[in-house]
Amino acid sequence: MMTFPVWIESRNGQFAATLVGAPAIRAVGPTRAEALAALQTELALRYVEGWSTAAVAEALGLTAGSVKRHLFRAVRRLRQTLGGEA
Repeated sequence: MMTFPVWIESRNGQFAATLVGAPAIRAVGPTRAEALAALQTELALRYVEGWSTAAVAEALGLTAGSVKRHLFRAVRRLRQTLGGEA
């Protein structure tokens, strides 16, 4: 299993989990664990489970545009980290 560094911070009574080096890739939750789980869920539903962008958006209560933006930035950052094309 491949892991990537995640920064978790508390703001206004909520926790935000952010992929290190890609600040736009973030998820918020009431606890650290829930924020991290939300970040992992968005990526896993799309790329591991093969859900459509619309299905991920509906399941997570986000717009399809937000999901597309998050996933695009996550994939770009992963490619850069792993040495592939951006």
